[in-house]
Amino acid sequence: MATMAREALAIDIAAGKTRFLSLIYAPHPNDEDLISSFLPATLNFRLPREINSIPREKALPSIMKAVRSAQSLSGELNTIFESKIRKSAVALPFRNYQVEVYGEKIAAACSFNYDDNPSSILEISGLPTLTTVSPKISVFADDRNLLFFPAKRREFHGHEVSGDIPLAWLKGAFRIGRSVPVGFHYDVRPERPPLSRFNFEDCEKGVISPKDEHAYINITPNDRTRLGKK
Repeated sequence: MATMAREALAIDIAAGKTRFLSLIYAPHPNDEDLISSFLPATLNFRLPREINSIPREKALPSIMKAVRSAQSLSGELNTIFESKIRKSAVALPFRNYQVEVYGEKIAAACSFNYDDNPSSILEISGLPTLTTVSPKISVFADDRNLLFFPAKRREFHGHEVSGDIPLAWLKGAFRIGRSVPVGFHYDVRPERPPLSRFNFEDCEKGVISPKDEHAYINITPNDRTRLGKK
């Protein structure tokens, strides 16, 4: 993705002009590599295996079924990302939220066959949560007992989702085919301090090791990180 195209797309997302990103593809020996490259950014629809060897007029109905299926999910995705993003599990950071089944759940939620006619995305449930005392809220937790506090909307700051790596940027701008609210992130804290007991992975910088002065770490859906001292 060229820099100018990426910047133009970012402007359109911020303006509400571009909200959805679907990947419609024909099965291929390397299709798993293709999908893994874009997961969990896109909403994916697998066409029939013979799609490449049949006449265009016979292939078009299958393609249009996939297009209509993608369109049918737009209302639900809008609701999730506009009003339920802080309570939903759809935008947890793919690398730093360390729950083994999460990758499988998010992959299942955004992948369909062209003729599935899904009325909704698959529910992402069964993930561990912990209830905090002050404030008393339930938040997602991972296998390390790290707590993922979704930022409040007034705290959706302008921290870039990513800089120079196109796929990393794409995975921060979209999740399961819907654009992520600009600035959305998690404030991640351990159930029991200090944070310095844990390492994190930044999508561009690699391993991040907090120091004793760091109380929390901001993590975007595509694993861009920023340490905090408060």
